[in-house]
Amino acid sequence: MNQTPLSESPRWEVHKFGGAAVKDAWGFQNAAALMNQRGNVQRLVVVSAIGKSTSALEQVVREAWEGRRAAALAALEPVLAAHQRIASELGLTDDRETQAGLEREFNAMALAIEEVPGPDFDRFYDRIVHRGEVLSSVLAAGAFRKAGLAVRWHDSRQMIHTDNTHREARVDWALTEMQIREQLPFAQAAVHVVQGFIGSGEDGHPVTLGLEGSDFTAAIFAKALQAASVTLWKNVAGVFSADPAHFPDAERLPQLSYLEVFQMANYGAKVIHPKTMGPLESAGIPLLVRSFLDPSEPGTDIGTQDPAGGYPPIRVRLEGLLLISLHLSDLSYLGERHVAHVFSVFRRFRTKAYLTEIGLMNLSVAVAVEPERQAGLLQVLGEMFRVKYNENLFLLTVRHDREHAASHWIGTGALYLEQRNRQTMQCLYKAGQ
Repeated sequence: MNQTPLSESPRWEVHKFGGAAVKDAWGFQNAAALMNQRGNVQRLVVVSAIGKSTSALEQVVREAWEGRRAAALAALEPVLAAHQRIASELGLTDDRETQAGLEREFNAMALAIEEVPGPDFDRFYDRIVHRGEVLSSVLAAGAFRKAGLAVRWHDSRQMIHTDNTHREARVDWALTEMQIREQLPFAQAAVHVVQGFIGSGEDGHPVTLGLEGSDFTAAIFAKALQAASVTLWKNVAGVFSADPAHFPDAERLPQLSYLEVFQMANYGAKVIHPKTMGPLESAGIPLLVRSFLDPSEPGTDIGTQDPAGGYPPIRVRLEGLLLISLHLSDLSYLGERHVAHVFSVFRRFRTKAYLTEIGLMNLSVAVAVEPERQAGLLQVLGEMFRVKYNENLFLLTVRHDREHAASHWIGTGALYLEQRNRQTMQCLYKAGQ
């Protein structure tokens, strides 16, 4: 295929709209208006599944996996109705391309429900749940056409290639970048619509990149296209020093470095997917976080530099963590092989470790694990260790505060573990009454 060299093509802008930004017809119309304002540049739009449809499709998966096909089909009906309602409100009832796309995806999900799921839950999960993003992208393309934009719809499954690790697939960067550059030829002032969160594994089956992975998708496309910028359109006016829902004194951070955001995300901040920073940092692409509710707000700019004046205390709060305490039963010392075994079990059960304390004969780890995996995780760990655990704990990570003790931040909470270095303090605690 003949291609215009990227160095000679006008620069791309990548824009990502999450589920909150496209939860209804107004959201799609607002996205179209925002793209109309960027009419002199080449735009790639990444969309997530609408609203809470991913959670709804997860319920469909659970019902079908446990053999309740009628219940699974019934759980699918509200998802179908929500998309058709938005299509109607957008004036797309007679739009053949939109209706054909919606019908194609719903038929594929109904067929998957009717078939025997097979032995691999995660593969079956990806087969159904990934279609929420496809449905959303069909509506986005229709809304953009309705707004008079020149639109090209593309299938991320044909461009993002990964291994076969379902629900947490790892990107084959060389193949992915080649496919993106081949399949996204330059077209003046066009808006190209793709899906976040999804790709194809080595065996050709659909995979997902991890929950909230659409940010990562935007970074993948941006790196391949050497984009001028990536903009994440959110329902908040930028990145804040803490979640305003829990900390009323949280303040907007006008500037952040890739490294700071990477650390915040890995400590559990939900504003940006942890894998997003790597591709952008390596390519030097700025990340802009803006409010789709008020685009005139200044937002947050993320790049190579920390702000000249430093940061205020940055807080990340996680809830529902499990503290697992492991003790060797034969009075021997804890060694590297024991620790390696524990973390291999965590990988097997898709368990994220946030805080670790290693002693002579014991290991304590604060983790997030899906409820349906917890019993199996504890059982396997019990084959080598005596296991104790505490549930429903909070983890507060505070960066850039060397003054205050843990009690300042957690109040009357009962402290279980605390770790501190020059920049970061972490407190694992049970909330006070």
